[in-house]
This record gives sequence, C-alpha cells and structure tokens, in this order.
Amino acid sequence: MSREPDGYRELIAGLEASYPGQMMFTVAEAAKICNCSKDTIRRRVPMQAAIHRINRHELARFMCRRS
Repeated sequence: MSREPDGYRELIAGLEASYPGQMMFTVAEAAKICNCSKDTIRRRVPMQAAIHRINRHELARFMCRRS
C-alpha cells in the first residue's frame, strides 16, 4: 500500500470545489490548471489512452509532485 503524497487530499478537495462533479480533464484543461504546457502534461501525467483524458486523482498526484 502506497502513502498519499503531502497535500493530496487538499488538492482533490480544491479540484472538486473548482470543477464540481468533473472526474476527467482534457490535456488543455490540465495544463491550464497546473499552469504548464500541454507537452508537459502529455509527458508526465498518466491518461486514459482511449479517450485522451486525465483522471482527477492522477492530476492531483502530479500537482503534489510539482509543489
């Protein structure tokens, strides 16, 4: 069992507050939220390949690593 990154739950709560009910984000949305390029998101955040969307939990994990 892996340990949650510091600040993970706060980021999940913040994403839920800002984007209620939205579980999946496009690369462009994720890049805007993280204030980075779409290429960075594509390279560093796992996404659902079939639909090219990023799960809210994967986005929060990426954001934890960046801070």
